[in-house]
Amino acid sequence: MNLKTVAEFARVLQSRGATNVIIKMGSSGAYAAGANRLQKMVPGFKVKAVDSTAAGEVFNGELAVALMQGKSLEDAVHYGAAVGALSITCVGAQPAMPSARAVRNFLKSMTIPEHRE
Repeated sequence: MNLKTVAEFARVLQSRGATNVIIKMGSSGAYAAGANRLQKMVPGFKVKAVDSTAAGEVFNGELAVALMQGKSLEDAVHYGAAVGALSITCVGAQPAMPSARAVRNFLKSMTIPEHRE
């Protein structure tokens, strides 16, 4: 699926009442469209995938936590992507859930990916 198609899907969902739309696109990242006119691809992180069990759930949960902490939609998606990426580097769902410290260290060790419009 290309970026133009994803952006159109997001616009349709917003026209039907969704305030914020996040479309996860695996290792490519996630497209975010927000009430604040945000419309962009938030890149994913390149990691060695071992087990993708629960990666989506981890992303969703940490996205929600970041939003509740007051982060912007874009920053929350970036954080969710980092936690999701880190979680697929281990086997299993619960054992792969990283600690906040592990996520901070991961983010510090990664070069910040370019945001693609």
